[in-house]
Amino acid sequence: MKNTRRTLTCAAALLLLAQLAACASDGENGGTVDTKTDDAGTTAAVTTEAVDPKIQQKADYYASITAELPSANGETKEIHFISDTGDISVEAEDGEKLNDAMYRRNIEIEEKLGYKVVNYEVEESEILSKIKNSVNAGDGAYDAISMRTYMIGGLFSGGYLQDMNDLENVNYYEPWWNQSANANLTFGGVRYCGLSSLCHRADSVCEMVLINKKMAENLDLEVPYQAAYDGKWTYDMLHEMMKMVPTDSNGDGQMDYNDVVGLVGQSQDITASVIACGMTYFVKDENDMPVFTLDKEENANKFEKIYDLFTDDTYAVIVGLCQGINDDPWGYWGTKFLNGESLFMLEFPANLSGYTDMEDDYGVLPMPKYDESQAEYRTMTNLWHTSALCIPKVHAATEGEIGLVLDAMSFLSYVDVEPTYAETYLENRYIRDEESVDMMNIVIRSMYYDPAFALYESWSYPLGIPMEIAASGNNNFASTVASKKKGIEKAVERTKKVLEDY
Repeated sequence: MKNTRRTLTCAAALLLLAQLAACASDGENGGTVDTKTDDAGTTAAVTTEAVDPKIQQKADYYASITAELPSANGETKEIHFISDTGDISVEAEDGEKLNDAMYRRNIEIEEKLGYKVVNYEVEESEILSKIKNSVNAGDGAYDAISMRTYMIGGLFSGGYLQDMNDLENVNYYEPWWNQSANANLTFGGVRYCGLSSLCHRADSVCEMVLINKKMAENLDLEVPYQAAYDGKWTYDMLHEMMKMVPTDSNGDGQMDYNDVVGLVGQSQDITASVIACGMTYFVKDENDMPVFTLDKEENANKFEKIYDLFTDDTYAVIVGLCQGINDDPWGYWGTKFLNGESLFMLEFPANLSGYTDMEDDYGVLPMPKYDESQAEYRTMTNLWHTSALCIPKVHAATEGEIGLVLDAMSFLSYVDVEPTYAETYLENRYIRDEESVDMMNIVIRSMYYDPAFALYESWSYPLGIPMEIAASGNNNFASTVASKKKGIEKAVERTKKVLEDY
């Protein structure tokens, strides 16, 4: 496998660091040596210890806080969360790196800032009623919410949330806040939710591609890591590689789901591919209002490529589209790649623990681009399991206190917890090579949220349109979208009335 660009870049960086070290360091601990001349003209060496970049990053962050902190007076205040995501707290250290990083993050918040994170972890089925009951009672039981995005639309439409723009001490445009969510998960200037590095569940359900490296080698195919590094990993490349898999592998005279295939996935992966190809359901106007754009000709052209790939039943088997596997669709989807019977699979990081016993080595790739001219990779996270942060309309802590703690937890998640995520996956053999660590970082850093993502249930399910078209077996994109446009736009207009509550 060629990886020329990455190898040369790393080698050049290491050479430069070695040259700098040779010029500036003679200590075992990596300190730098300066010279100081006293009044008598005597020159002496002065050694300065090197500072760990992460320690310096934290020091700079804490130094930037201007709010008055309880810790300055030896006090501790509580910030109360309600959550159904598992993102906010763990009970204790248990030796598992990701668990322990989350635990230490919260301890550091308490020690450095004087705020104790108190979390009420509840079932998915009960979080909505608990939030609504608290707001209606006005008891301020919860200061912040960590919940699945698909339920947030109902809280927003019901007037149960506070505009997160009201929070103080939040650095929304720092890298520990997702910038796509910043831009798109707002409505008429109201920031009804936010996604940050604190939303670990979102990291675990971002769409990615798995490739069977042994099968690729047997087919004389190069694992396209270098293409991904260079921004040249596209749907055309994916489809062409799928077609290299021999047809009728079991020799029964027909090509079907019983054979070795090029790709296995689910129908919901079509929606993720729409996002990956740069298609848009909505864009924002000058008033931060969503404008339906799925009916644009450029989207129809892009969808044709997606449709052709997912309905290519010679090389792809997609749960929800393939009729032959209706008896046990999820069992089929879960074992086809594991058994070495598919070159590619569309999957989430959260499911990789199920592949530790897979005999063939596999690699991770981002979702492909539409073509090489597309500026960036775009990753969609699962509609039903992505976590986000929001604020109940009634809370006990001040906007300044809530904002400070949310931002600090997000920052510490960015510098401490997220790096542990990929490291843990590598150590546990959920991913098996350093290139896959790089690819997973590309996946996580390219998460994209369409304006309809958290409000799709309120807006007549526009994100489901591509799946519906593929399931019909006829690419009637233009007519299907046109038939749904008026209903979707009416639903958006109804949501505008919600702004009166904000």
